[in-house]
Amino acid sequence: MKIVVCNESALHFWSLPEERRARAVLSTSHDLADAGSSAKIIASVDPELMGLGDYPLHVLVSSDNARGKSKNCLSHIYSRPLPAGSLYRLANDVYITSPELTYFQMGGSVPVIELVMFGMQICGTYALDPLAPAGYRDHIEPLTSTDRLRRFESQLQRLNPRSPSVNALRWVTDGSASPMETAVFLSLCLPPLYGGYGFPVPQLNQKIALGNEAAKMALQRSITPDMTWPDRMVCVEYDSDLHATSSGIARDARRRSTLGYLGYQVLTVTKEQVRNPWQFHDVALQLSALLGKRLYNRKPGWEEKRRLLRSQLFPWKSWDQGL
Repeated sequence: MKIVVCNESALHFWSLPEERRARAVLSTSHDLADAGSSAKIIASVDPELMGLGDYPLHVLVSSDNARGKSKNCLSHIYSRPLPAGSLYRLANDVYITSPELTYFQMGGSVPVIELVMFGMQICGTYALDPLAPAGYRDHIEPLTSTDRLRRFESQLQRLNPRSPSVNALRWVTDGSASPMETAVFLSLCLPPLYGGYGFPVPQLNQKIALGNEAAKMALQRSITPDMTWPDRMVCVEYDSDLHATSSGIARDARRRSTLGYLGYQVLTVTKEQVRNPWQFHDVALQLSALLGKRLYNRKPGWEEKRRLLRSQLFPWKSWDQGL
């Protein structure tokens, strides 16, 4: 009998830094017929050692008969066939749901904003790490992409098109480089219904190749703005404490000058502006003018929705140093 870790336990695992999830190997098997949650097999798994969080351990089974009676386990029944690529192997008889399956499983378990943030993380280039100076690791290979999530969605049998996970996928975007970037992006682009400003979705960290003259100005062959609306020739760039050295300040100045030379309008956002909701609102007004997008945020209740959204997006843990 094998154990298939899922839901919150799998979410915890896929949020770990690369080296701590290196043990996961894509399995050719995606059958739950021999999956169970007996007290004996649950006792053989150390969640903390394997990077699965704490008890109770969330596991996937195919029927009610396969449920065990361990108090350290929560069983989730999934009786339909799983698509290929649904499971990864962690150890002998220990499997875990893939990032894609974990995302869709979490749809009924976590708030929609938390689900979108998880989607942004697995489609981004960072991983949360409380031991890292900024609270996260960057320059990490994405676990999946929005295209792969949508393909996986199409293979799940009888998935409700109105399910929270399908709804949340509309706001998941590839390429976020940090938790703060995800938070700023969602604050700007989620619809007013969720407390956002409803801006069109930009490209995140999309490389712009430079011609010879522009490359001489920038002293590099390409520039990667944090957010780009290429149809409006608008970029958003963060003025981060991480760049507060003489060389970093000079490099950022060259980037902005080069973007201006190419015809882009550049809006610079500071950490203080992000932290202060009223200053951030002024940023949104400036972006509205640049994009020619009217803000629809004065409907009754929007201010409270914005406050709630910011409390979910900006917990102001150590990773705000990495803006």
